[in-house]
Amino acid sequence: MEIKANRPSNQEGFTLIEILVVLSIVLILSHFYLSVQNRQPSEDTVDQFLETFENDLFYLQQYTMTKQIMPQLYFDPSNHMYSIRHASFAQPLIERKYREDIQVKLNNFKNPLTFTSRGNLSNPGSFQIIFKDYRFKITFSFGKGQFKIEKNKTSMQRINSII
Repeated sequence: MEIKANRPSNQEGFTLIEILVVLSIVLILSHFYLSVQNRQPSEDTVDQFLETFENDLFYLQQYTMTKQIMPQLYFDPSNHMYSIRHASFAQPLIERKYREDIQVKLNNFKNPLTFTSRGNLSNPGSFQIIFKDYRFKITFSFGKGQFKIEKNKTSMQRINSII
């Protein structure tokens, strides 16, 4: 006597291949998530400082061109701050304090930084930002309203055009 299994033609469940594909996708996504989470906080600190500084420079340039007055960016490294001021205003337009472990060395940078009414830099120069193992050299070229950030004096650099 022969016993036949009663199997429906529609098999329920997943094949081994389908399970392996889903597991590999989950592993790949978790790898990317964990690699982003392991990024050092110091990198974020410097990136945040540089991004805020770039935005403040853009604000200073736009303010100068639209209002046709010349506020100035002053660095005060001893108090770990910089501010954007105009002589006729009692309060600064912007005042930023930065972390005490971020050092700003003004080198040949002439304090204060100003833009002309056309948005060009009026005084070129460079300064360094030092934070733990990271060194950045920020160079302001004469005219054009551009500056360049060099990281660790290597080939990694980006040119930022304010306008």
